Amino acid sequence: MIFIIVSAYNAQSCLKNAVNSVITQKYTDWKMILVNDGSTDDTLNICEKYAKQDSRIFVINQNNTGQFEARLNGYKFIKNLSYNNEDYIAFLDADDVFYDENSLQNMIDASRSGEADIVCAQHSMVSAVNSGTDKTESHYILKNEEYFEDSEEIKKRIAISFFGEHYIYNALWAKLFKVSLFEKVNEIEYFPKRYGEDLFVNMHLFLNADTVSITTKKVYKYVQGGLTSKFMPYYFDDIVKIHCFRKECIDKYNLPEEYSRCTDFQTRSFFHNWILMCYRYRVYKNEELVKEIKRCAEDKNISEILADEAACRKDNYAGEFLVCAGKGDYYGAYKEIKVAAKNLNFFGKVKNKLKDLL
Repeated sequence: MIFIIVSAYNAQSCLKNAVNSVITQKYTDWKMILVNDGSTDDTLNICEKYAKQDSRIFVINQNNTGQFEARLNGYKFIKNLSYNNEDYIAFLDADDVFYDENSLQNMIDASRSGEADIVCAQHSMVSAVNSGTDKTESHYILKNEEYFEDSEEIKKRIAISFFGEHYIYNALWAKLFKVSLFEKVNEIEYFPKRYGEDLFVNMHLFLNADTVSITTKKVYKYVQGGLTSKFMPYYFDDIVKIHCFRKECIDKYNLPEEYSRCTDFQTRSFFHNWILMCYRYRVYKNEELVKEIKRCAEDKNISEILADEAACRKDNYAGEFLVCAGKGDYYGAYKEIKVAAKNLNFFGKVKNKLKDLL
């Protein structure tokens, strides 16, 4: 059986598509938990209507606490139901859909009759603006059908995906997780509030999995520019948590030095993204943004990775910003952010112009 958890917040415009993509699956041995995360629109009513129509659908109504808490409450609900060692949990975002009617069956087939702890499948990306665009993200996943039965091999070849490389997408969707394996998430002491919770859970589960199955079949459509595209005020705090958790995992599981280098590189990039986000959303202006750069750069974890000037310069996109911040030249870093924002606006206009021409 597959337990499908759907977290929904103000999703009245898209939730029906998500739920219908489950109901129309050829594989029918599933139960779906719809978690209304304190929506202020008609989301709850939609959830309840589906539950009345199909006994396999259950509804949880909670205050708005974010996607991770919603998913965790869905998991707690599953624990109170009857499940077997071969049963799985799958995740579906309210603004996404399963790829086609064979999606669940394709993942079950890849599980080798429930032997795999985790099944990883392929996905495609669909633009929220142009729903006809379908792009397969093949560069984010191992290219061949593979089955890993050695936990050390999983750490070497797959777990690095959660330290900066991109063999497997960091999202929880387009995967199956054994219910029993997901219980290990309770061992994690802290989680990001809004950014990176999928990464946290994936890291913990993959590093504890004994068997992983890879299928190249597409099972999921991820909608870009959907409900999750917005300013994230917790972004910086979350990336520091992610950085610390990665470092803990590297020490705990005695992972190669490459994992640490990938972690440092990505955290530096995230730091740059945070300041750029603040600038573009006008959260801070001028002197205030300079102070925010200083505050973040002086964080113990960030200052340590900024101290490696040679590594900072290897970032072709954010290098000069990182070097300035690492040297305490916060006004120089601010100038680099203005240049980066200007370049983003320019290339964005060019991209939109090309779309019009094509």
